[in-house]
Amino acid sequence: MDANGFRLDGNISEISRAALYLDRQERVTVLVAGAEPLYAELRVPNAYGWVVGQKVTVTIMAVEPEAKQDNSSRQGNLRRVPPVRL
Repeated sequence: MDANGFRLDGNISEISRAALYLDRQERVTVLVAGAEPLYAELRVPNAYGWVVGQKVTVTIMAVEPEAKQDNSSRQGNLRRVPPVRL
């Protein structure tokens, strides 16, 4: 893997209703060709209006680790996850 990461082809296989999630955001299931079984199916927010059968490219990139956090309080364990770009 180089600094730009690597890319795998994927396909939108399913759309989950927004009512199933606390944030009320619709999710899509992406089947990733060539990925290990644990990572062959990704579920991400449908922020771009993808449709079933649409082909996508998944880019895997290394990122710098976050700075250590003070986990002494319960709220310290909650982190906001950045949006996923596919």
